Amino acid sequence: MHPAQRVGFAGYVYVPASWVFASMMFGVTLVDRKIISTISFGLVFGLLINGILLATVFAQEVHIPFVSTQKLLILCPPAEPGTRLASIVNKLDTSILS
Repeated sequence: MHPAQRVGFAGYVYVPASWVFASMMFGVTLVDRKIISTISFGLVFGLLINGILLATVFAQEVHIPFVSTQKLLILCPPAEPGTRLASIVNKLDTSILS
């Protein structure tokens, strides 16, 4: 399928996503302690999530180009062409960004 998919997922998806999730959990404690507002939390982490998504797509294209995929959802077995699930998979393919 995609020869560097495992490397790409571990290094460029799992690690950044885990870091953002852990940061969000810390952010929730700040909201709970009323140190930051829920609006601030939403803005900061909304930007962080989008920034991490773009950064991982571009970093993966720089370090392992042509051998990985930028799809955020890979179904096994693949979705039938023309179905709603296939259109969702196509919309979550960020290859166009790279």
